[in-house]
Amino acid sequence: MATLTTLRTSLVAALDYEATASLSKAKDVVSLCRQLLVVTPTSSGTGGSSVGWDITQLKTLKEEAQAYISSNTAGSRTRFLGTQNDFGR
Repeated sequence: MATLTTLRTSLVAALDYEATASLSKAKDVVSLCRQLLVVTPTSSGTGGSSVGWDITQLKTLKEEAQAYISSNTAGSRTRFLGTQNDFGR
């Protein structure tokens, strides 16, 4: 299994899926967020210091990537009939 550092690095690299119009990167974001949601603790501490992670942000990133995938999948695009398709007959 990948480490938290590896998962986070991969997530950051895939977050430009909209700018690059990459469905595969968007799918990577969904997968990486799922993995991170499983393995990321909400907080951790040792020696009197602690750190916390925002799990809500991971959920939001996953939902945004899923919405992007849904809106850019071949079956979800709107097609319009034109006169070349004998529209109106």
